[in-house]
Amino acid sequence: MKTKEELLAMGHEDLASLTYKIMYEQCLLENKEKENKRLREILDAIGVTYETFKSEFHE
Repeated sequence: MKTKEELLAMGHEDLASLTYKIMYEQCLLENKEKENKRLREILDAIGVTYETFKSEFHE
């Protein structure tokens, strides 16, 4: 993380590059969050299926 002073001292090209890097990292983060949400949904579905199987076939 850059300080305010460091950002003020940066040139236009450096600021543009930093902005692009931050936007790219944000995009990656959002994609990973979506992927993690989907994987949690899959794991929840597997858990429900397993609990149903346990209760129906192991009584």
